[in-house]
Amino acid sequence: MILRGPNGAQKGSFRWVALLLILSAAWGNQIAAQDGGTPFTLHVYANLVQLPTLVLDSQHRLMAALDPRQFEVSLDSGRQFAPTHVRMEGEDPIDLAIVLDLSGSQDSLLKGFADAAADLVPGSLHPQDRIWVYAVNCSLIRYAEGAPATHDVLHRVLTNAVQRSSADKPHPGSSCSKPAPLWAVVATVVEQMTDAPGRRVMLVMSDGLDGGSKYGWAAVHYLAGTRGVALFGLLDVSDLRVRNFVRDPVPRDFRQLCESSGGIVMESSAKRLPATFQEFMAMLRGRYILEFPSPQRLTSGTHSVDVKLKRKRNAFIAVAGVTVAMRDPSVANDPTTIPSQAGADIPVGDKRPEVTR
Repeated sequence: MILRGPNGAQKGSFRWVALLLILSAAWGNQIAAQDGGTPFTLHVYANLVQLPTLVLDSQHRLMAALDPRQFEVSLDSGRQFAPTHVRMEGEDPIDLAIVLDLSGSQDSLLKGFADAAADLVPGSLHPQDRIWVYAVNCSLIRYAEGAPATHDVLHRVLTNAVQRSSADKPHPGSSCSKPAPLWAVVATVVEQMTDAPGRRVMLVMSDGLDGGSKYGWAAVHYLAGTRGVALFGLLDVSDLRVRNFVRDPVPRDFRQLCESSGGIVMESSAKRLPATFQEFMAMLRGRYILEFPSPQRLTSGTHSVDVKLKRKRNAFIAVAGVTVAMRDPSVANDPTTIPSQAGADIPVGDKRPEVTR
């Protein structure tokens, strides 16, 4: 399932529509204070939508320093509107899951993977960021869950994952004749990241071939969108025969899954791996965060979000899914609640996405 606008992508441009999951209950905090012996309760309700938006040129290079007034948002193919605030993601905390395919197709990247990834600290990853590390062969093994992103931790965990799992490679005649299916692996990791507090990102080092999941890629797309996980692929193209005989070495479903969830597939080699990691982190830190109040016309369920630029026709735009809390009716009927018109003027269309689960 590819969610696009009503007329598809504009000519010369690349856009993906994200999923927006609206929950049925509002978030709230109570703060009690005392002034002159008179207690009171302040109710604070979060209703701000934040869309992590990746903007690249046609060569997949980061487009920075865009005029915030160029951004336009559309909900459920409705009338476009301008976000109330646009900023760079910058140093927002990140929860980064790294999934390593150890079946053999990515072996040349594995040799220097731990060194290249650990060198992202402290320049691109910081202690407030969290890492999740998985390796997959016959089965999926988790080596880190929400660990602080320090150089030592990242290097040790990745080295351990590669060394301990290399012996688990499938071979003919064994009880494990093929690696775990890719879509099932991605779905499992997405589920485990559901409660991660930072901006959720998954880097999947794989050839992008599924291998027989019970899930279709559309179901994984829906899951990643509703959990707010942006998927990035990393594909080894060290073997020049791949480029000589295959026009596009990236499987179509793998590319669509990543791009429709807010990421892209990156091609690299053992020599280029450190530079690829730096480009990857620059993309994350350089994403635009589009903010606007939760529209009052939204109903519970899944909605589509489309982001465009007014003048950049050659831009590639990928938006990560987000989850937003709806207003609790009891709050609106509470006589102590101060009415707010925030989000009342934001249009919502009537073309809800067709969801494949």
